[in-house]
Amino acid sequence: MDGVTSLVNPNEYRSNNATMTAGSVVVAKWSDGLPLVVVKENLGPTNARRADINIFPPSSNARGDFWDVSTDGDILLANALLWVSKKCGCVDIVVEMNRGFAVRL
Repeated sequence: MDGVTSLVNPNEYRSNNATMTAGSVVVAKWSDGLPLVVVKENLGPTNARRADINIFPPSSNARGDFWDVSTDGDILLANALLWVSKKCGCVDIVVEMNRGFAVRL
């Protein structure tokens, strides 16, 4: 969540009924408690990472009722891609959460 301070999604284009699998970690929630960012690590033989961002990706630049471009949706999506690609100095979320460290995406 590095650099993300606000996200406004006026018409809530998101999933309201997703089911998390065992080992998934909720990193951030919407103000109503629904998951915003869910991650999972060590998937498959290559120990891949997965990040699910519960938002429709286009911003208000594409259509006025999508997430507000003046908020941090772009940073959130970019951070998730970097974390999944392991191209950042990001912590392993599951390991660090178990140790009580702050979580960054």
